[in-house]
Amino acid sequence: MYLWVHDQLNPGSKRGRRLASTAQHLRDLAVTVVCVSDSQRRGVEATLRKIGVDDRVRALTIYNPVADDLVPDGSGFDERKLVFFSSPNKGLAFSLDAFRALRRRMPDLRLQVGNPGYKIRKSAVVEGVEYLGPQPQERIHKEVRSALCTFFPNFVLPETFGLVFAESKAVGTPILTCDCGAAAEIVGDPQQVLPVTLAQRAYETTFHKVAPSWRSGPARLADSLGLFDPYIERIRAWRSGGRPVAGPDPRFHLTVVANQWRAMLGIP
Repeated sequence: MYLWVHDQLNPGSKRGRRLASTAQHLRDLAVTVVCVSDSQRRGVEATLRKIGVDDRVRALTIYNPVADDLVPDGSGFDERKLVFFSSPNKGLAFSLDAFRALRRRMPDLRLQVGNPGYKIRKSAVVEGVEYLGPQPQERIHKEVRSALCTFFPNFVLPETFGLVFAESKAVGTPILTCDCGAAAEIVGDPQQVLPVTLAQRAYETTFHKVAPSWRSGPARLADSLGLFDPYIERIRAWRSGGRPVAGPDPRFHLTVVANQWRAMLGIP
């Protein structure tokens, strides 16, 4: 039996407790837990140890796939354009606050925001932000290709893989994100992953439930205290010729991932 997990399964978490409730079945069956990143797998293995089935249950990593033919097409990019393509509960409110700070220094910046459609929330009106809503994958790839970077400072809901990272890399667009969840593992470039500070966590904990349209005042104060300076410095550097080179990662190629699944399942 194979359990393919895409969510965090950490000891004591809601999903960890759900897994613990099946401990007897896990002991009785030859179960293999398939994780989508090493980062996620470490949490799963810790949970298996806590519930006392780590000697009976194996956990391994098989990454999510990206089409082999998703590659850079040689088109240029607009240094004034950032993109955020993800569910809004993955740090969009903090990203908008950070973008406000960026735009105060670089008024020509703009941010395109896409939404997969399964979490629709009222959007804050922010100067320079365009909400695209749900879009076909081809349109998303087109917009990402032409951006300075995928702007994704998410530490609110850690990614277990982060297809937004893998696909952005594949089309040749760097990512500016946080060292949270699987981000560093999937992005694979320290230039594109910033640490999450205690001040940032305290700020987001305080204002997490505040409607985005009411966050502009606190965000301006946080900006004056330097909360968003790392993002400002990195975007400035990338616009001044320091933009990282990005490209497809063979770890995520569909053919590679499919062969790993075949090998695990014993399929020729």
